[in-house]
Amino acid sequence: MKHERIDINYRIEFESAFHLGTGMRGGIVHRLVARDPDGLLYIPGSTLKGALRDRCTRLAECLDIETPTLHEEDWREVFGDTDMVQFIFGSRFRPGQVYFDDALLSQESRELFGVGSDSTRSGAQVPQTEQRTRVSLSRLTRTAQPGRLFTSEYGLQGLSFDGRITGLIEGTPLFESSIGTFPLLLLVAGLVSLDRLGADKSSGAGRIRCTIEGDQIKIDQSNLPIETLFAEIPAFVLYEDLREEAINR
Repeated sequence: MKHERIDINYRIEFESAFHLGTGMRGGIVHRLVARDPDGLLYIPGSTLKGALRDRCTRLAECLDIETPTLHEEDWREVFGDTDMVQFIFGSRFRPGQVYFDDALLSQESRELFGVGSDSTRSGAQVPQTEQRTRVSLSRLTRTAQPGRLFTSEYGLQGLSFDGRITGLIEGTPLFESSIGTFPLLLLVAGLVSLDRLGADKSSGAGRIRCTIEGDQIKIDQSNLPIETLFAEIPAFVLYEDLREEAINR
């Protein structure tokens, strides 16, 4: 197995209104969005990690990489057999070593509201959200349910957020590659392919575009262009054989 220290800076731009909820209510608004201590919107690292894990699992299945069920994961880990998604995100028996920071409102988006890098609580009161009132529908009758009117808060379309993924990633080295592992390739592919984030996706909310800063990532002390990394995608057909090789060493 190969261990590499990674540093990935990315930007998420919302192409529609979005709802990254807190589960809290405020006044007449039943569903509030997440804000940092300065009152600015942000994307919780845990939200990104969950969405990214789901996307990486789906990509692995598309590439014919085995993704065991929850109970299969338990048994396989007893015998030291960790799958690719677990190498990135960890499991109940193996803590993950990749860390997902909160993505903060970009400087460009801050300036839209007249908030500088030295933002204060009072300076962050300019509206960054809109409110939408909807009604809950009965799945059985497909009609509006009486007394089920609710109001949600949504971040404005066009806002962008900057985030960072760092830590130590472990996995099978890429075929004929001096740097990079299969889990790293899966992580980066999952990140740039994310197209939705947050709640109410079925109603059109949360459409995003995710890009990596400078189109390159840092591995140990080297910068690697993502095109070079993506050129190794065909090597996934050899992954299972290379993984078995690594396990038997």
